[in-house]
Amino acid sequence: MAVQHFDIIRKPFSFREGIVVTSSVTDQQLYDGVVHTPDYTLAPLVLSPYVNVSDQEGDISGNALPQLVNLKWTLLEVGGRKREIPSSGDAYFSWEKAGGENAGRLKVMQNAMPESALTLVFEADHVDKRTLDVHHVQISTW
Repeated sequence: MAVQHFDIIRKPFSFREGIVVTSSVTDQQLYDGVVHTPDYTLAPLVLSPYVNVSDQEGDISGNALPQLVNLKWTLLEVGGRKREIPSSGDAYFSWEKAGGENAGRLKVMQNAMPESALTLVFEADHVDKRTLDVHHVQISTW
């Protein structure tokens, strides 16, 4: 009797990624030299990353936020300096950690001056549990 050998080939996931505004204020500010409109110190801007995953077999499809690990937000400042936003938050930002439907949701409580627009970068990793392949997610607001 011959022994049969079967290989299971797992095709990689497809990802759709982005950042959306999930607050009642817009991500565009006006500044007249005195007042910011909207004023993020009074009504924070809330940014939510989205990461949707699907496979070609159709077995897996949907929101991958709860499965993301190694979440991180970084502020790119004028001049190219990078400042990591602590997960515990600070005076200008706070964000939700990994593990839930709102993972990575960032609250911005800082106004931007016209010459120094805020550029924010969200990063995380998604591990394919079938193959242990890691997909690195990197999404920017700019």
